[in-house]
Amino acid sequence: MDIAARAETSKSTVSRYLNGGSISQVTANRIRRAIKELEYQPNVNARRLVNSRANAIGIVFDDISNYIYGGMMAGIQSAAREFGYTCLFLSRASERALESESLSLFASSMVDGLILVTFAQRDPQDVRLLRESGLPIVLVGDAAGEAGLPTVDVDNLNGTQAEVEMLIRQGHRRIAYLQGPDNMPAAHSRQRGYLRALECAGIEADRNLIVRVNWTVKDAYRTVSRLVQEQSFTALVGSNASSTYGGLQALMDAGKRVPQDVAVAGFDDDPICEHTRPSITTLSQPLAQMGRIAANQLVSRIRGGPDNVCATYVLPTMMLRETTPKQESER
Repeated sequence: MDIAARAETSKSTVSRYLNGGSISQVTANRIRRAIKELEYQPNVNARRLVNSRANAIGIVFDDISNYIYGGMMAGIQSAAREFGYTCLFLSRASERALESESLSLFASSMVDGLILVTFAQRDPQDVRLLRESGLPIVLVGDAAGEAGLPTVDVDNLNGTQAEVEMLIRQGHRRIAYLQGPDNMPAAHSRQRGYLRALECAGIEADRNLIVRVNWTVKDAYRTVSRLVQEQSFTALVGSNASSTYGGLQALMDAGKRVPQDVAVAGFDDDPICEHTRPSITTLSQPLAQMGRIAANQLVSRIRGGPDNVCATYVLPTMMLRETTPKQESER
């Protein structure tokens, strides 16, 4: 096998890689380079053409244990079942594992297409390898700037903008913002939504009110405890559920009444948002809808439909609860 020679490894190791077996990261990288250099993927396609279809799609998550993916899995499975496909759900073995390693599922004829799900920042080179494979693939989350694959994501920017605009309509001008981690594309989009809402309202952004948190309760609690001592603000917006909850607890422990003294709103409708007291106003990601869209796009590609490469953004739903004043329509 030319791949084995080019990758300076054994044929059995290449076979193990192509069939999803465990090999070292260094060897996997050499094999991937050899596959790309030798343009092996078209041969995989030819092999699949002479075999019957698996009538299955593979869905690869960065961390299948993350609660946020439950609704998406249900949406994917529901749509796939309508088309007669079963689902193979997988979780990447480690943070270092690349999504292109999932291409081995095609070589083993286990699946007819892939949905790759992560809200972390993707490796542009890895996404390029996926695109160049020519296989039916749909991305959920970040696309690493690549326009060659269909992508489905929540509309982080416009969702956050609508939420901040709601606070502005309630009279808030000094709105603190908990900015998320640099390695999460959604964090950047949500911050742009916050800044755009201020700009559209003619409010100059106060950089002292924008603080970075790592999307954990503990870090947000510590950060907001310090912020409330140093700055005055009448509203706080968190960029995910954990940071919003941590910020809420810090405000209450500092003696602030919510929402009378400080209104609070966040992103991601973790169950904690509804069941804490006061319950938290937040943006709920339409995960099941996103899953259905991704599955529909993938099945279309598998069946030779129009090669409609586009990015689909789905607006989140605002869940109005006790941490923001009631709207006139609610009274």
